[in-house]
Amino acid sequence: MADQLYFDIKYSGGAITAVAEGTLNFFTSPELKKKLMAWIEPGVRSITIDLKNLPQIDSAGIAALIQASKTCAERELNFHILNAPASVKTIFAKSGLANLLSGEA
Repeated sequence: MADQLYFDIKYSGGAITAVAEGTLNFFTSPELKKKLMAWIEPGVRSITIDLKNLPQIDSAGIAALIQASKTCAERELNFHILNAPASVKTIFAKSGLANLLSGEA
């Protein structure tokens, strides 16, 4: 079975919340980049990616999340990650990106 990545999108008052499902890895990270660019449009002020249904993420997936945060920053959008796996929390904390983990220590 091929790796796949899906998003359940909710939009409210300029905020997009995208619940990721599947895997975020070398093969699926381009899908995150493609979706992110589609979500960035006039009126959008923030993008949150919820990883609660994402059991697998590799280094390419983490790099895609970091790039997504940079893309949003360049466009003056808030970007956050919810329900990050422990491995992602650790990497983000050690790399100074813990601020992206919305409401998480």
